[in-house]
Amino acid sequence: MKCGLFYLLFLTVLTIGCTSSVEESNRVPLALVGDNTLYLDEAIRNIPGFLLENDSLKSVQQFRDNWIRDQVLFDEALRLGLDNHESVQEKLKKSNRDILVSSMRDQILLNSTSTFEISNAEVSTFYEANRNQFVLQNRHVRVRHLFSETNEEAEAARNSLINGASWQQIVQDFAIDKMYSMSTDNELISEVDALNGYPTMKSYLQVVGLMEVSPIYKEDEYYHFIQIVEDRPPGDHPDLSMVFDQIKNWLQMDKSRKSIQAYEQNLYLQAEANNEIVIY
Repeated sequence: MKCGLFYLLFLTVLTIGCTSSVEESNRVPLALVGDNTLYLDEAIRNIPGFLLENDSLKSVQQFRDNWIRDQVLFDEALRLGLDNHESVQEKLKKSNRDILVSSMRDQILLNSTSTFEISNAEVSTFYEANRNQFVLQNRHVRVRHLFSETNEEAEAARNSLINGASWQQIVQDFAIDKMYSMSTDNELISEVDALNGYPTMKSYLQVVGLMEVSPIYKEDEYYHFIQIVEDRPPGDHPDLSMVFDQIKNWLQMDKSRKSIQAYEQNLYLQAEANNEIVIY
């Protein structure tokens, strides 16, 4: 059964990936309770992606089992007539109303998507107008970090750096993880997040001065050193590049909120003009 389900799951994922929908005749049933059928493509659409990536077969089986239990309870509730109880009707009415209101707001946003584009100029203007509101809460550093296979290689890399060689060339010649070492030269990050996983190197952040090169230290199986190339104290203002995405997202959210509010206000005024609103 497990092998068969795994094979069907594989085929269904391929089918969903290649087409926008699954033909009714090609749908793979997972379970049947009364007159209701659960199909594999339906399960896949309702399972969070990270669960499918972690263990797709187990995720589908768990979803199927939960669906069966819920469906059995649902059918029993209908048999007992719970759906006709006044308290249940009120909950269903409220749930239906909330879903429709939420869907209407989604539709407003969908129809207005083109108006939510935020230009680089808008972000820059907002940053300049509110620069004093952007303050670093803790120390931020841009710290180069390189580790080599041997102490001799690390010494050669360190000496080259002290003598003025380019970081790019040093990384190319001596670094084990070249992509990582190059990225450290471009990233200004909180001291709290810097060099996590390298406790000795992290401790050097407290003793190494700006542009100084730390001693070499063997940590794990490699030989490490760091160089602080930028140091921002708490209370300093971050560069625009550090907060660009944050500002852009906020401006998009603000435009979305204002769009919904404007649409709702227009509907309210129309209903008021048509005498559809009575306030007691």
